[in-house]
Amino acid sequence: MEGIEDLRIDCHGSLDGAMESWRELESRGAAPTVYQAWSWVSAWQERVGEASGARLALVAIADERGPVALWPFAIRREKGLKILSWIGDSHFNYPGGLFLPDFLARLDPAAFRKLWRRVEKRLPRYDVAWLTSQLPEHGVARSPFQWLDRRPSPNSAHRLEFAHHDWPRLLTELRGKKTRKRMRNEESRLSREGRVAFEIVTGDDALPAALDALFAQRNARFRALGITPEPRLDAYRRFYLQLLRASADEDSGPDRYYLLRLSLDDEMLAALLVAEKDGVAYPLINSMTLSRYSRWSPGDYLLRHLIADACARRLRAIDFGLAENSNYKTAWCNRRAETYETIRGRSLYGKSAALLLTARTAAARRIKQSPRAWACYRFFRSIKNDGLTNHDWKYDFQRLFRAAGG
Repeated sequence: MEGIEDLRIDCHGSLDGAMESWRELESRGAAPTVYQAWSWVSAWQERVGEASGARLALVAIADERGPVALWPFAIRREKGLKILSWIGDSHFNYPGGLFLPDFLARLDPAAFRKLWRRVEKRLPRYDVAWLTSQLPEHGVARSPFQWLDRRPSPNSAHRLEFAHHDWPRLLTELRGKKTRKRMRNEESRLSREGRVAFEIVTGDDALPAALDALFAQRNARFRALGITPEPRLDAYRRFYLQLLRASADEDSGPDRYYLLRLSLDDEMLAALLVAEKDGVAYPLINSMTLSRYSRWSPGDYLLRHLIADACARRLRAIDFGLAENSNYKTAWCNRRAETYETIRGRSLYGKSAALLLTARTAAARRIKQSPRAWACYRFFRSIKNDGLTNHDWKYDFQRLFRAAGG
C-alpha cells in the first residue's frame, strides 16, 4: 500500500483528545461492535477505567482527508510488567480498534507492519503487547492485527444471524422436538404460579433497584457455582447505570441500552442487560433466581423472549459474546468464530513474559475446549472457593458425571 509514510499519527493520553476523531470514525461505519462505540467506551473509562490506574494511549491515524483509524490502547502495570492492551480488554467481549472500511480494504500485511512500526515509535514505553479476544474480521474485511501476530484465544465468539425473521420457524430449526416440548411445559408451569410479565425497566427510580437485584442474583449464582463474585462491583454498577440512563435520553445517539426482566407477580425471576448497535443485539450480563422457580428455567425463557422480539423487529443478529462449553450460547448460535490474541514482547523482560503468556493462553484454550477438562477445572475451583465443609459435593459430582458421558 502506498502512502503509509504520509499518514499522520497522534497518540492521546485521554479520551477528550481523541473524541472528535472517534465520533467521526464511528459515524462513518468504523466501529464493528458495540465495544468500539463512543457511548460504551466513554462511560467505561469514566466509571471503571480511571480507577484501574491504566494509562491511556489512543492512537489516531489520519490522511489528508481526515481520520482513517483509531487504536484505543491502555498500558497497565502487572507484577512489574508494563502491558499494552486494548482499553477495557478484561471486560469487553471484543476489544479492538476502529478502521474506515475503505482504508482497511487497501491495507495488506506489509503495509500494516510498516504502519505498526511507525505507531510503536509514538507509544509510551511498554514491555509486552497483549491484545486479547480479537475478532478475525473487521466488518467485511480481515482484521489487520492478525498480520502482526496471531495466536488462538481460549474463547470463541457465538452469534445468531437471522437468515429470516419467522420466530416459530427459527425455533424449530434451532431446537429439537423434545427441547421445544420441555420449553412449553416450563412456560406453562410458570404461568400457573402467577402472572408472568416481560418488561423493559424504565425510570430513574426503578433502574437502580432493578440493577441491584440483577447483580444480587448474579453474585448469588456465582457463589453457588464456586465462582468468585465480580470485583469492583460498585464501579460496574455505576457504569451500566450511566449507559441505561443515557439511553433513555432521546438525544443519546444511535446506540440503545436497556434492562429486560421476567417477573412472576412482583418477584424478578431473571434479567438481561442488552445493548443494540447497527441492528445487532448484545446480551451483556444476565441473572436468574435461585428460588424454587429456577427449575423452570426462567433465564432461558427470558432469552427466548429477547430472540423472538429481535425477530419481530427484524434485527440482523444477536451476538452472545465469548464462551466455550456454554450450553445456552452454543444452543442458540448458528455462527461461531475463533478469536485470536496478539502477544509480542518489546523489551527483554517483555519477550520472556510473552513466552509465558503464550503458554498460558494455549493451556487455557485446551482446558476450555475440552468438556471433561473444563468440568474438572470448575470442580476444583468451586472447592477452593467454598472450602471442604461448605461445598455442595452432590451437585459437582453430578456435573462431572455428565461431562464424562455418564
